[in-house]
Amino acid sequence: MVKGGLGLGYVCERWRRSGGIIVRKSKKPDYGLPSSYRVINLLDILGKLLERLVARRLERWSQEGMGDEQNGGRVGRSSLDGVGKLIKR
Repeated sequence: MVKGGLGLGYVCERWRRSGGIIVRKSKKPDYGLPSSYRVINLLDILGKLLERLVARRLERWSQEGMGDEQNGGRVGRSSLDGVGKLIKR
C-alpha cells in the first residue's frame, strides 16, 4: 500500500510548477524557427525530490519482480554477467 500523496494520485500545485530556460541549438541555419531552440525545464526542488522518490520505488518494485536469471536492465548487472554465467556452466 502506498502512503500519502502518491497513493492518492495527486501532486500539489507547488510541485507541478516549473520554469524553463530557452537555449539556442548550435549550427542551425535559421534562428527564426522555434525548432532552432531547446527548453531546459527547471523543476522546483520539491518536484525533483518527488521524482527521485518515485523512481527509487519503481526501481525497487521492478527488481523484486525479476528472477535471478534476469541480468539486463538491473542495477549492478549487465548482459555480460549473463554471458559469464553461461561460460561457467
